[in-house]
This record gives sequence, C-alpha cells and structure tokens, in this order.
Amino acid sequence: MSGGIDIQWEREKGVLVAALVGRVDGGNAEEFQRLLEAGIEPGDTALLLDLKHLAFISSAGLRVGLMIARKFNEPGKRFGVCTLPTHIRGVITITGFDHLIAVYESRAAALSAIVGSPSSDDDDHNRRTEEKISTLRSVVDINPVLDIVGSDLQEITDFTIEKYEFRHNTTLSAELREAGAVKIKDALWQRIELMKQERQQWLKRLFHVADKTLIELFHEQS
Repeated sequence: MSGGIDIQWEREKGVLVAALVGRVDGGNAEEFQRLLEAGIEPGDTALLLDLKHLAFISSAGLRVGLMIARKFNEPGKRFGVCTLPTHIRGVITITGFDHLIAVYESRAAALSAIVGSPSSDDDDHNRRTEEKISTLRSVVDINPVLDIVGSDLQEITDFTIEKYEFRHNTTLSAELREAGAVKIKDALWQRIELMKQERQQWLKRLFHVADKTLIELFHEQS
C-alpha cells in the first residue's frame, strides 16, 4: 500500500475495475491520482471504482474522482462507483458527488448497467430498497458531517470548483478559479461562525431541558 491507499485492478466483462483499499485525504490525493492514471490504458472505455474496502475519503479524494471521470465523459465511455460503505455514502451524498457520477449498490449491478445487461425485477426492487436504507442511515449519521466540516477549507473549495467544471464541461481560467476560491472561502467562514453560534444555542437548550426534567422529577416525588 502506498501513502495509505492501494488499488487492486481487475477486468470484468470488459470493464476496468479499481478496488480501493485504505484511505484518501489531502495528504495522499496526488498519489491517488497518479495510481489511478497509471492503471488506465489508452483503450479503456469503462472504469468502475469499487469502494467496498475504502475506510475514508475527503473532498480532495472526491475531486480526484471527478478529474478521472472527465476522462470517461465522452460518447461510448462509462464511469461509476459501487459498493459504498455507509460512512462513505454519507460523504458522497452530502457533497453532491452522487448527482454527477453514477453510483451503484453492488459491483454486479454496476457491471450489468455498464455493459447493458438488465437486472431482474426482484434485483431492481431489492437494490432500490437497499439504496433507501443506506441513504437514510447516511443522512442521520453525524460522522460524515464531521468529516466534511473537519476537512481543510481548501479541499472543499477545490472540489467545488472541480464539480462546477465537471457539470458544465468546462475549464475555468486561473483568474476565475482564484476569484471563485476567495468567494467560497469567505462564505464558508461565515457559515462556520453561524454554526458555532447555533451549536451554542442548542447546547444551552439541552442543558435547559436537562435541568427542567430533573426539577419536574423531584417536584413529582416531593
């Protein structure tokens, strides 16, 4: 394993599959990109990232994913991710990554979709049910939120710009990227300050509820 991330390469039904093992953050995102690019051959038309054994990915890692996906954003080419652990699904859902990239519940479902082999009705029903359950778990799980808030603001900024470029199939000039970065960071800092204030208010309310509950309990017993 190199820099905390390893990639196990396979080919199934003509699809290049990269199974990620370990974690990706700002410290090894460039190495992650290099490993991915090194494993892709000029003739590859479909790439699937299997995240089953991925322990953690920050917005810096997701940005690399978008950069690689752009190489397959052409007619006749396909790109997707599959087998997301609950904590990874939470990060991908919150960042909006799943609105840009095809996300599949399992490797089998991904390969069927990419090569054009339809699944059975029962398989489709089970997949949709599993997706709803996984999404619900990710929404109520606080850990993905903490992972993102704890990330470096530069990572979030770079990912947001990359996401914009991917969605609009464009490349911003250095001047526009800089202007966008400044604006994003200012907005993020303002939101962080509001979140701190809101957190203080919620803590006060929790203590108030705790005090009130105890007083009512003792009042009932007196």
